[in-house]
Amino acid sequence: IRIFVAAVELVGYFVFSFIQIQGFGIVLSSITGISYNICCVAFMIILIFTCMGGFESVARTDTANAILILIGVIAGAVTVMQLTGGIGNIVENFVTTTAPAIEGQPALEAGVLGSSWGVFGVSAIISTFLSNAFGSIVAPHWVARFMAPKNAKTAALQMFCVLLLLIPVFGCLIIIGMGGKMITTDYMFPQLIMNYLNPVLGALALTAICAAAVSTANSMLLHCSTSLVYDIKRVLQDKKASAENDDKTTKELRMWVLL
Repeated sequence: IRIFVAAVELVGYFVFSFIQIQGFGIVLSSITGISYNICCVAFMIILIFTCMGGFESVARTDTANAILILIGVIAGAVTVMQLTGGIGNIVENFVTTTAPAIEGQPALEAGVLGSSWGVFGVSAIISTFLSNAFGSIVAPHWVARFMAPKNAKTAALQMFCVLLLLIPVFGCLIIIGMGGKMITTDYMFPQLIMNYLNPVLGALALTAICAAAVSTANSMLLHCSTSLVYDIKRVLQDKKASAENDDKTTKELRMWVLL
């Protein structure tokens, strides 16, 4: 069972890391005009650098990343509300618009976005609810972050602070998603940064995207390597962790992250 779960994590997290790299490449390339491939390579270099620092590096950089993400999404949400005339206009437009979610696609049915299920079927909504409401809270790359505190009091405080941080972050993302549809339908965040934010706020928003991508991808790559070394290789070899092989294991983990 342990090997099976580790194999699923290894494949799943590798794919998710790849998606983070793709997303970063699209955003940075759209904003700067630099080649998409060069942007992806640059992100991988940053990613490898943070992963080489190990678990402590991820825990520390995540703290800084969280602050950058909060500032960036607030800047984006405030700008969207200014451009659209506020929450009332955003909601009214959202529930009546027929503009397609992707440019070039067929128009949406009038009022469908204001219905209970939107453009999704019942099965898609239930699946999304299960994966996010129950799946995300026990996802290893989330749970592992709560292993960083040195005592139980700090861990409890960390959970409380994270909750306070996530509420405004996701609230702002909802505003950006709904309001951004009134402004542009394709590559919403890059277009918002390039055409509507002033340079300072645009830089903060771009930094927030970079921070989110790095924060997610570095922890996922660490899980790929630990799953491979601890939960597959060691189980197959019937070995247990010991002080003698810590240095060797660390080098091995870094090798797999690099690979």
